[in-house]
Amino acid sequence: QQADINLLLGKLTKFIQKRQREDGRSFVSRTRIEVAHYGGEKVIVFRVVLANPLTSKQNLQDILAEQCLLAQESENFLPQLLALAEG
Repeated sequence: QQADINLLLGKLTKFIQKRQREDGRSFVSRTRIEVAHYGGEKVIVFRVVLANPLTSKQNLQDILAEQCLLAQESENFLPQLLALAEG
């Protein structure tokens, strides 16, 4: 079940990242990292590089809030993920 959850999380992460990029208000990329806790399975995660010294904590909170709203727009991945988490 963990592999199924990780797969759906990856798909949801891709969905959110693509929507954020399309909206053009922020730039968050994604990458795959190997997680020892999951037997070395590679999972998709958000990646933020703070190169601008003017980036504030509020900027980051705004990006996270936007990501939460975008996740709610997912008609497939979020409902499937929530169903797996409940089951």
